[in-house]
Amino acid sequence: MSMPQAPGGPTPGQGTAGSTDIVSTLQGVVRQLSNANQNMLTLIAALKAVNFPESVKAYTTTTLPASPAIGSIAVITNGAAALAWGANATAATGAVTYLVFWNGSQWSVLGK
Repeated sequence: MSMPQAPGGPTPGQGTAGSTDIVSTLQGVVRQLSNANQNMLTLIAALKAVNFPESVKAYTTTTLPASPAIGSIAVITNGAAALAWGANATAATGAVTYLVFWNGSQWSVLGK
C-alpha cells in the first residue's frame, strides 16, 4: 500500500532529493539505541559481578582479621600516632584512625 502524497510535498517517508530520508534515519537511531541498550546491559552485568563492599568495616588493632584476602581494606580506630604509609598498623596502639590494607603478611597503613 502506498502512502498518499502530501499536498505540495513528497510522499511521507520518501524524502526529497538532497534531504535525509527520515524513515532511514529513525531506523538508524533505533539500531543505535538497541546497541546502546545491549552495551548497558553488559556493563550492568559486569558491575554486578564485582564484589564492591558496601562500606569499610572499622576495627581496633586487636580485632582485625588474622589472614584476610590480600588487598582487603579496613579501618582501625586505635592506631599509633604518626604512622607512615606502609607502616605496620598493628605494631602499637593509640587514638588515631587509619585506613589499612592487608599486604599478605601484615596490616599496613594506606591513609589517614
